[in-house]
Amino acid sequence: MVSKKEFNDLQEKVLQQDLTIENLQEKALQQDLTIDILLKKVNFLEKEIARVDAEKNVASHVSDILAEEADSLCQYQRRSCLILKGVPVKINESVDNVETSTKEVLTKKFGIDESTVNKDFDKAHRVGPKFGNKQDIIMRFKSHSCQDIVYKARKDCDDDALKIRPSLTKRRKDLLELARVEMKASSNFHFAFADSSGNLKIRVKKKINNKFFFKFKNKFDIANLIAIIDVDNVSYDRLCESGEESDKDESLTQ
Repeated sequence: MVSKKEFNDLQEKVLQQDLTIENLQEKALQQDLTIDILLKKVNFLEKEIARVDAEKNVASHVSDILAEEADSLCQYQRRSCLILKGVPVKINESVDNVETSTKEVLTKKFGIDESTVNKDFDKAHRVGPKFGNKQDIIMRFKSHSCQDIVYKARKDCDDDALKIRPSLTKRRKDLLELARVEMKASSNFHFAFADSSGNLKIRVKKKINNKFFFKFKNKFDIANLIAIIDVDNVSYDRLCESGEESDKDESLTQ
């Protein structure tokens, strides 16, 4: 038989256990509230991060657009210029010597009419790094029409050491090299080049939508071309200004 004292002690222990359980339940509730608050903070931070990333993407896109527009303006300023490669550097060469040598090369090697050269040739000077006794010459003409005549005459030169190339901005040089590297694995890629106005293009081996030539202006265009130039019967509507009507083989523009 349980004594009164033992019964009271047992009741006290039960009461203490009830208090302990209540304390634990209260702490659990507080922890649940804390976790809920932390989850809300995490959710808020995730939304903030997404918003900031979206703003960065917009800023990056705007920056790319502005860079492309600035590059277009810079390239437009070069539309009357060409690069002449392969003319040896003379000892103690002056700017006048460079211009004289350039005129001689244009008339004697490329068959440009002397009166055209005398009328529309503006200036010339050496540019870029030297390779042995060779250094590029940048030529400027008084009109784009004369520049185009000289550019087309590049195919009439029998001297393989002499080359005429468009004068490109650094951005366009880098894009042209990127296209050549990235697209070389494609079985339908032939070559990438720049026309006399500095427009960047690729030529495919097999016609797509009855076209051989396609423009590109940025890395996005290059990625699109890589994805679709080997696909038959593909629509190029999603490619920005991609198609060229001319099917003329411009292999010498490489």
